[in-house]
Amino acid sequence: MTDPIREIFKSFYLKTPFQGVSLEKMLQHAFEHVPFYKPYKGSNIADLPFLSREMLKNEFDNLKSDDLQSRNWFYKFSGGSTGEPVRLVQDTDYKKHQRVVTYRQKSWCGYEFGEPLIHLWGSMRDVKESSGSLAGKMINYLKNLKVLNVFMMTEERMHEYIRIINRFRPKLIVAYAQPAYELALFAERENLEIRPPAAFMSSAGTLYPFMKQKIEEVFLVPVYNRYGTREVGNIACSAANHEELRISTDNVFVEVVNEHGEACKDGEEGEVAVTGLVNFAMPLIRYKLGDRAVMNRSKYDFPVLEKLSGRVTDVLKTDDGALIPAEYFIHIIGVVMNKGNSWIGRFQVIQKAPEKVEVNIIRIGEPDETDLKLIRENIRRVMGYGCKVNFNFVEEIPELKSGKYSYVINEMK
Repeated sequence: MTDPIREIFKSFYLKTPFQGVSLEKMLQHAFEHVPFYKPYKGSNIADLPFLSREMLKNEFDNLKSDDLQSRNWFYKFSGGSTGEPVRLVQDTDYKKHQRVVTYRQKSWCGYEFGEPLIHLWGSMRDVKESSGSLAGKMINYLKNLKVLNVFMMTEERMHEYIRIINRFRPKLIVAYAQPAYELALFAERENLEIRPPAAFMSSAGTLYPFMKQKIEEVFLVPVYNRYGTREVGNIACSAANHEELRISTDNVFVEVVNEHGEACKDGEEGEVAVTGLVNFAMPLIRYKLGDRAVMNRSKYDFPVLEKLSGRVTDVLKTDDGALIPAEYFIHIIGVVMNKGNSWIGRFQVIQKAPEKVEVNIIRIGEPDETDLKLIRENIRRVMGYGCKVNFNFVEEIPELKSGKYSYVINEMK
């Protein structure tokens, strides 16, 4: 690959004016070729309705472009993080563009195509496609890629994964956030020696600060954070010496909005809505992903996400309507209560009702009654002193169908 092309791939790729052109092109295509958007012809993007996963299911045919016969298109399915996967249509131009954006983001970590690469991956569909056939294994060999399945990570399997990492010496490890954190905890607990890769990239699930810190401490490398979905592809990624995630503005137009659908100010947390700029087979405009984030448009000459706060369903709600982010519960149970006390393994906080919270814990030691009391008091401090907190000691807490894991779940409808 020539140096000029490499520099293009590594660049931020566009400034705001170029994104405006891409957005206008996508809107015009939707107004002319997509039945769902034809009634909105001439509207600004702020006047268009938000698109939900439910609408994507119900309006599937109306969201397809009427020129599909001239496109090389295929069906794609979402990861299913919020329930059943949804079906959508994508085209090969979009697929090619995603490969470029993916390579560019990996290059920000110092990785060059063909160098040793490990995926700690949790999507069974991806793992089967990548390693379940002779062709998939051959492609991985040519890419210098090893794919390690993070479903059901037993102690034996984690020992094996550490051995593979030490032997393969990857330049980059791309991993689901929570399994990477569990692997780091296991290596630390077992006092296992790790030959550090050059970099680590979290690529699925929310990477909370305490998780990032632990992975960096154990693997002795910087941890980068990548944000994306199957529906619209790569959205943003952190780069060297920056905590913020740089939005791939050649690929997506990102909005962060409040509960009224109005744009949040810089520094205000809200819900993420994304407009894809590349997939003309099925334009997704103002598509709500179910995630919460903080955006900043003025800090640099390109927009960034200063913080990813997790999914909307990760936020618990008190009886008087106050919103309590998942980070509070994760910090109290996973960090404060677990310092110097390793009896807490995997855990999950579930809100069943405004004043009812269940805490599921996999024990790796015996809890002290004082610890349980402190956890209960800290939860009631924010949820209300009328909140009933129950502890369940369980053998297993499963991942979602997508392979991701939720520490905090709001089950209230």
